[in-house]
Amino acid sequence: MSRISKKFEQLKKKGHRALIPFIIAGDPNLDITEKLIIKMIEWGADIIEIGIPFSDPIVDGPTIQFASKRALENGILLEDIFSLVEVFKKIDIPIVVTVVSEKSDFQKRMEAGATILNVSGASKTTEIIKRIRDKYPEVPIIATGGPTEESI
Repeated sequence: MSRISKKFEQLKKKGHRALIPFIIAGDPNLDITEKLIIKMIEWGADIIEIGIPFSDPIVDGPTIQFASKRALENGILLEDIFSLVEVFKKIDIPIVVTVVSEKSDFQKRMEAGATILNVSGASKTTEIIKRIRDKYPEVPIIATGGPTEESI
């Protein structure tokens, strides 16, 4: 059972719903992202979703686009995001990283044991998920589709 499934099971037993805040990694910088994640945990987040800047610009609205632009302008790199996620892997709060592509950096981190749990809204989401599931069957994936996405 994945950490997310366990968390939802715990909440269900208590009759609670999940609080799942979202943040763009690196906005405005990585240090503040880390501090915000810590605050989200202190304030009761059950799961935290971290967005990779401009991984889904077609679906992102203006606020997320602005946050992504600011993060990229301040030098955020994919490797920095995965390093940040590694810091939080040992806590009880699942960290969900939203990714849309299966780029080589993503593959390297998967092979190194990073847990990537959400593939979101791209035009090729279904194809990407199938490739990830074939290559990494042990990684739990939450598939969220965009407005034109076929059923997953």
